Amino acid sequence: MFQELEIQYTKKSKIILLFSLILIILFRVNNLRIININKKEKITGTVNSLLNKNQYLLKPNNILLMTDNNLKIGDIVKVDCLLKNPSRQSNFYLFDYQKYLLSKNIKKICYSNKINKLGVTNNIYLLIKRNIKSKIEKRKNQEYYKLFLLGSKEDIKKDLKDSFNQNGISHLFSISGMHITLIVLFLSTILKKTKRKQLIIIIFLFIYLLIANTSYSLIRSVILYIFMVFKNKFSFPLKNYHFLLLLALIIWLINPYCFYDLSFVFSFVITFFILRFSNLLKSKNFIISLFKLSVFCFLVSIPISIRVNYSINLLTPFFNMFFVPFVTYLFIPVLIISFIFPFLDFILTFLINILEKISLFLNDIDNFTLIFKYENIFITIIYYVIFYFVFKNCKTRKFIIVLVLGIHYFYPSLIKNDFVEILDVGQGDSILITLDNKHILVDTGGLYGSDKILNYVLLPSLKARGIKKLDYLILSHGDSDHMKESINLVKKFKVDKVIFNQDDFNFLEKELVKVLNKKKIKYYKNLKKINLSKYKLYFLNTKMYDNENDNSNVIYFKYYNYKFLLMGDASFYKEQDILNKYNLKDIDFLKVGHHGSITSSSQKFIDTIKPKYSLISVGINNKYNHPNKKVLDILKDSKIYRTDKNGSIRIKLDKNSYKISTCN
Repeated sequence: MFQELEIQYTKKSKIILLFSLILIILFRVNNLRIININKKEKITGTVNSLLNKNQYLLKPNNILLMTDNNLKIGDIVKVDCLLKNPSRQSNFYLFDYQKYLLSKNIKKICYSNKINKLGVTNNIYLLIKRNIKSKIEKRKNQEYYKLFLLGSKEDIKKDLKDSFNQNGISHLFSISGMHITLIVLFLSTILKKTKRKQLIIIIFLFIYLLIANTSYSLIRSVILYIFMVFKNKFSFPLKNYHFLLLLALIIWLINPYCFYDLSFVFSFVITFFILRFSNLLKSKNFIISLFKLSVFCFLVSIPISIRVNYSINLLTPFFNMFFVPFVTYLFIPVLIISFIFPFLDFILTFLINILEKISLFLNDIDNFTLIFKYENIFITIIYYVIFYFVFKNCKTRKFIIVLVLGIHYFYPSLIKNDFVEILDVGQGDSILITLDNKHILVDTGGLYGSDKILNYVLLPSLKARGIKKLDYLILSHGDSDHMKESINLVKKFKVDKVIFNQDDFNFLEKELVKVLNKKKIKYYKNLKKINLSKYKLYFLNTKMYDNENDNSNVIYFKYYNYKFLLMGDASFYKEQDILNKYNLKDIDFLKVGHHGSITSSSQKFIDTIKPKYSLISVGINNKYNHPNKKVLDILKDSKIYRTDKNGSIRIKLDKNSYKISTCN
């Protein structure tokens, strides 16, 4: 009878799932619209969880409170705050903070330090979380207790998190199926002779689900376990992976933004393929079975890794051969035992040192890391469709998967993609030029004492476009907002040649030269032009000035019939000298000098070159009040784009047309 039901189900289920998916898309798509908010308001709520340092989730408002005040889970607070929308991504393909918060159903951010604590909640589960967190914070190795017991990554160092991501082992540090399995095994052993064993385990898992920072992977693990318990007890024919799809659709129905959450995508996609093709992963030999699973999960995770990291590490399956058993069978059990018996903390400390040192060491091995161009969601879906049917029907599955990846890896260098893009690096300059398969970066931006621009803008921007090396890094001049990140860039990314301006080296430039000499990278200064295959970059040098800004490299080039002029921080003194020495007219795209400062873009200069488009690289609410209103008035006859308002500005070129796109 159940075999007949199975046949009927499999025929109808696909139709049901397909129509469910279509209905959800049709009825929920309107909810994806965000209403702009910018208002002052008084809010009363309870601190439900800590997302990151100084970031608290308030319930029932579902508002993210940003404050320097030290709050605890369960605090009831009254806040005078400025409500705003979360900021969107300001560079193409990069992390979108607004989508990240939407995946957690957070649509508003509250900025305030004016907080009145009204008391503490009587909510039992919040009090339990508060008590556990308070005890953890008194313990050594608290960052790992928070990670594995509460699902909080707030205290894990950035370089460690980056190494976990690059090595492909970050899944081991999210509470998911592996941790639920360990909990179930532990409770099953303790409750071996108890009649209501399964019921007690399910109740415990629900309590844990409430206490931990609930993630989609944890929800999936707990509910899937409960389903499998009931399936075994009542023998109904629904397959595990079909139930998983239904669960994903239900979660999407509740929160249409869930697909923005990386843990949701990773958890459901990888689990689906493991359940669907579990027969291919079985082996009597534990090592062989582990290797099969590692390779399989690596192949499944490739499209997601590319969309997130723009790269894959070919050694990931081998890394997992060590880290999976190490974390699963040694690290987590010791962590749980040492939490119960604090005098065993020294053992956990020893294992943490092993874990961190090995992960950081392996992260430095980058010869096996391949950079892949970011692709839209449809390419990702096509990959999974091919993957599914190849593994289901084809004996040459490995060859086909390698072929698909090979095409993806090499095609950016085979297909022409000409563009010039003003990257949003805040108050600074960075311009990416990709023409005729040559990649040039003019300036890097930079902030004192920070490498955020490098890690969050420059490196991901280059990788997302499939750029594996820079042919030229050109520095307009030695100011930090133009070249500060160049020192770390040449350490972490392949650069063929570096071009300086005509001035003497200042401190930053000397520091960069030390790195260039160490890495044996060629560098030049005071060039007149660079000959490329189909165009030339001209450096409009005039004379030596007594200041860094006027000694900026001013760059002119023409591609097809489009004229570009990049002014660096040159003032109107150099502008006049350029007009006297060079014949510049009808510039199509002007990178406005000195971020729109009053010291640049004189009326005479702009009237002479007559730019069609004026591009201003400038930070939001910067302390210099750039761009100056008078400069904007001078540029009024051109179409003005600004990174503080538009985000990054991309100009795609072909022989007969161009297209300007902005991130916002």
